[in-house]
Amino acid sequence: MILVWYSDIKRFKSRVWFGSFGYIWGYVGRVYRTCPVILGVLRFTFMGFPHSFPSLRGEAGFRKPVILIGAGLSLDTVPGPAGLYNEKRDIIESKIGRIDVSHSNKAIEFYQWAEKALILYPNDTKNVPKLGLAQDLGILDDQRWMGIPKSDKHAPRHRVFARFAKEGRMQAVWSLNWDCRLEQAFESFGIDRDAVDKRLPWLNTFKALITEPDLTYAGNERVLIIVKPHGCAHSLQGARNLLNKGDETGARALAQRFLIGWDELSDQTGSGMAEVLGVKFEADVLLYPFHGIGWSASEEYIQKRFENPIAPEKNKALLAIDEFTIVDRTFNGEGHTKITGYFNLSEGDVFVDADESRSGLTTDDIFLYIQAIYALDQLLKQGQFEAQLKNLRDEIVAQPTKAKQFSDFFDFFLPEWVRHCWQQGLCPCKNADGSKWVSVDDILDRPNEHIPWSIAHIARPDLMAAAWLLGYLLENGIFNRFDFKSCPGGFVEGSTLVLPMPHGGTSKPIENRALNSLADSMSEGITYISYVKILRIDLQAPGNDIPSDADPSLDVIKVELGLSTGQDPTNVLIGDLL
Repeated sequence: MILVWYSDIKRFKSRVWFGSFGYIWGYVGRVYRTCPVILGVLRFTFMGFPHSFPSLRGEAGFRKPVILIGAGLSLDTVPGPAGLYNEKRDIIESKIGRIDVSHSNKAIEFYQWAEKALILYPNDTKNVPKLGLAQDLGILDDQRWMGIPKSDKHAPRHRVFARFAKEGRMQAVWSLNWDCRLEQAFESFGIDRDAVDKRLPWLNTFKALITEPDLTYAGNERVLIIVKPHGCAHSLQGARNLLNKGDETGARALAQRFLIGWDELSDQTGSGMAEVLGVKFEADVLLYPFHGIGWSASEEYIQKRFENPIAPEKNKALLAIDEFTIVDRTFNGEGHTKITGYFNLSEGDVFVDADESRSGLTTDDIFLYIQAIYALDQLLKQGQFEAQLKNLRDEIVAQPTKAKQFSDFFDFFLPEWVRHCWQQGLCPCKNADGSKWVSVDDILDRPNEHIPWSIAHIARPDLMAAAWLLGYLLENGIFNRFDFKSCPGGFVEGSTLVLPMPHGGTSKPIENRALNSLADSMSEGITYISYVKILRIDLQAPGNDIPSDADPSLDVIKVELGLSTGQDPTNVLIGDLL
C-alpha cells in the first residue's frame, strides 16, 4: 500500500543534536585559507590536494582552465591500450598474420604493433587500412566506445564534467581518447553535437575539432569545442559512411586523423593538421590554467610543446595556485615529472591523487568533490542558513573525503529539484541576448537536462529553496537519515519517500524523476516505498508555512501515480496524516 500525505515545513521539523566535530574541520579550513604555508607542509598527508580547483569552479580572479583528458577518464568504461591489445591481438593476427614486436610497456608495444599491422591491411579504392584496423579492434561498432545516446547511465566523472561544460566553466577541452563517452554525456545533459544554437543563456551545442574544416568553429564562444587530436569512434563512423557512399578521398582524409601508430603519436611536427592543432594547444595553455586529468603525459610531441614555448613563457608570469594540475592515480617519474619540472614545480604543487588506497578518493570522487564545493558556492549566494552551508563548505575543502557524505544531494537531488522548478515555470529567465523569455519546452527535452546553477543577472528561487532545505537538514541534524540517490528529486528514509514540491507551480504534468520512477515501480508491483510525504516549499520564502488551501500539485501528483483525482483506489490512501 502506498500512503501519500501532505506536510508543510513546520511539520517536517525534527531536531537532533548535530555534534561539534564538524566545526573543527571548518576551523581548519579557515586556517588553511589564512595560513597556506603552514598547511602546505601538511597537505599531502592531511589534505591530499594542493588546491580546491578554484579556476574550474570560477572563483573570483581565476581564469577558466584548459582541460586535457587522457585514458584515465575512460577507465573501466573502455579498455586501455594494453587491455585492447590483449583482447584483440590474437584475433587480428589470425586474419593478417603474426607481427613480431616486444616492449616492456604494453601500451607502447600496442602502438608499435598497430604501426606494423596497418601495413598488412588491404589498401585500395574500397579499403582504408585505418578503418580496417579500427573495425577489427571494435572501435567502430562496440557500444563501449560510443556510449548510449542520451542515456542516464554515466560515470560520475562524466556527469560532473558535462554539467561543468554546461555551466561554461571550461575554456577548452582536449581529449586524447578514441571513445565518445564524454560526448554522449554532453548530449544527455543538454549539449548536442553540431546542433543549432538556441540562444539560451548557456551553451547547447558542441563541435568535435578533428579535421581542418572544423577549425571554422574555433573561437565561437557559443559552441563548446572538444579537440580530439587522435580522432575518435564518431569520426571513424563518419569515414566509413563516406567510403560506403563512394567518397574514398573524404573517407581517407577523416580516417587519417585516427592516430594509432607509434611513429605518428611520437612526432607530429610539420604534419599538416597535427601542427595546426599543436599551435592551438600552445595558445590555449599559454593563456589559461591547465588541468590534465587521467593523463600520463607520455606523448613526446606534447612534452615538447610544454618544454618550448609554453613553460618558458608562463614562467615569466605569476602562476595561479592551480595553473598546472595533474589528476591521476600515480604521479609518474617520466612524463609528469618532466613537464612539472619545466614549471619549476614539484609533485606536491600539482598532483591530485586519484588512488583511493592513498587519498581515499577515486577520479569519480574527485569530480564529485569539486561539484560539491561549486554547488555550495552557488547556494551560499542565496542568503539561507549561511553559517551551516559555509561550515560544510569549509569542512569539505579541508577534508576532501568529507564530500562523499554529501555528494548524492548535489549529484542527484539538486539537479532534479532545479529542473523541476523550471519545468513548473517558477524561474523566469531571458535568452542569451535578452530579447525573449526562455521556453521550458526548448530546454527540458531529456531526463538529465542540466539547468546551470550559475546564470548571471537572474533571481534563483529554486536555489534559494534548495539552500534552505540543505541548511535546515544540517541545522537539525537529520541530513544523514536520508538517501538522496534512490529517487532523484526526492529523498528516502526507510519505506518513506519525501518529495519536496515547489508551491505555486502549474497544473501541467510533472516531470520529476522520483515521481516517475515510483509510478513505474507501482505499475510493475515492485516498489519498496510504502509512504510518500509531499513537502511543499514556498520558493519566495522557503521557511514559511504553506496555507492549507487547495493546491493543484496534489491532484497532479495523483494523476502521475496513476490515481483518480476524485476517488482513490482501496490500496492507496491519500490525505493529510499530520
